[in-house]
Amino acid sequence: MDLDVPKWVRAHPDTSWGLLAKLLETSGEDATAASGLAALAGCNEAQCHALVVELVTQTVARVFGMAPEDLDASRGLNEYGLDSLMAVEMRSALEDAGMAVSTMELLSGRSIDDLARQISPLLRGGEPDETAGLEILWPSSTGYTAVSEDGPASELQDFYRGRTVFLTGATGFVGKCVLEKLIRDTEVSKIFVLIRSLPGSSKQQRVSTSILQSPVFERLRNKVGVKGWHAFIAARVQPVEGDISMPKIGMCSKDYEEVSPAHVPFSAY
Repeated sequence: MDLDVPKWVRAHPDTSWGLLAKLLETSGEDATAASGLAALAGCNEAQCHALVVELVTQTVARVFGMAPEDLDASRGLNEYGLDSLMAVEMRSALEDAGMAVSTMELLSGRSIDDLARQISPLLRGGEPDETAGLEILWPSSTGYTAVSEDGPASELQDFYRGRTVFLTGATGFVGKCVLEKLIRDTEVSKIFVLIRSLPGSSKQQRVSTSILQSPVFERLRNKVGVKGWHAFIAARVQPVEGDISMPKIGMCSKDYEEVSPAHVPFSAY
């Protein structure tokens, strides 16, 4: 039997059914989103973009538990503390509102404005803006430099420029995302990656098989190209063997002395 949840809750106002109340709330949100998307039919490009920014902002705000007016559409979602679980929830909420975005796109550091530039052409029947919020890797004297198409460098990029990072937990999902973001979107001097030693496998092999083969690096790998991929990574990522549960993180004296001056320790566990 089909149940009209909003009608049932309205007919029983004194019944404290939290779940049903939540369903009613969600139904209202979906109706608002549907109404907003329907308005795109009569919009020009600029109006369509502004409307999609508003709809995405409302959806993102619900996931973050924030007021829409507290969100800056130009800031990357990761700056608000977006994690993998929240990204899955956000993707689902956007899909429910008629706006399809992948979880990896949400985790890649895109802003609400970036997402709107990708979504609005699709909703108007055109082609997506494939470069919305993406970075292009331009050759430089030191290899490749991450250059944002959106203008001047962010505070995050300024902070990491020329610094060395010591990263633990890089074999986990969050660690892979952190490593990919640091490589793609900053000009770090070097990233030391802590790798636990395994019999029959070198630290370089572990980085290659346990980390770099992840789909997380697919976009970066496609931009750099297969031919220059290994040299590109070798110039930025230096694996060191160790164990975080041991004294001096289980590293040999040589590696410990080299890693100790690192500017930014980053644990992705």
